[in-house]
Amino acid sequence: MFANEPALGFLDYPEQKCADLLMQARWPGGFRCPGCGSAAHYRISGRRLPLFACASCRRQCSLISGTVMERSRVPLRKWFTAIALISSRPISAAALA
Repeated sequence: MFANEPALGFLDYPEQKCADLLMQARWPGGFRCPGCGSAAHYRISGRRLPLFACASCRRQCSLISGTVMERSRVPLRKWFTAIALISSRPISAAALA
């Protein structure tokens, strides 16, 4: 996901592009319910990030649920930048700030 992107390049990405990248990385073949594995779902709109509801078991799952980004209000572009910086080379906490 981050292999071809410069670490600081994510800061220029709009939130929707970051959400699309995360969607492709998390569910390459499309959304699958983490509860029952069904692909049948519907999208609940009106949120900052997509929220999916399984049409079979009705379980709701957001794009960032079950990840380190869960319950965070930090924009995805900042998360992506931090992850790219940490994974590309050793970096101190001061450099991340």
